[in-house]
Amino acid sequence: MLHHEDIEIGKPLILGSKTVTKDEIVAFARTYDPQPIHLDEEAASRSLVGGLCASGYHICAMMMRMLVDGFLSRVASQGLTGRGRGALGQNPCGGAAVRTRFTPLEKRVLASRPRSASPRFWSN
Repeated sequence: MLHHEDIEIGKPLILGSKTVTKDEIVAFARTYDPQPIHLDEEAASRSLVGGLCASGYHICAMMMRMLVDGFLSRVASQGLTGRGRGALGQNPCGGAAVRTRFTPLEKRVLASRPRSASPRFWSN
């Protein structure tokens, strides 16, 4: 087990890689992020990305798996302290409802894509 004193500041943690398949992208999107760029190759081909792509949430889930497999499963940790803005107040248990609300705080026109706006949200 790794303890606090074993972790070196500035030393990268190499956590491996994951090759994602089209089937995985579509399966995740069907359940959690059903946007056309994650579900439909033809619709995705007309997007800014130019083809089917994994959801940002899917990427986060894959990264979490790599973090657990490559690091967290080896540390003597009791969890994290403190919370940042937009973090969960308390992790839900089975049978608990998960709610979310986003409040747009601002939006700006992107210089590189004048027809697109980039909103900034606060999750509360």
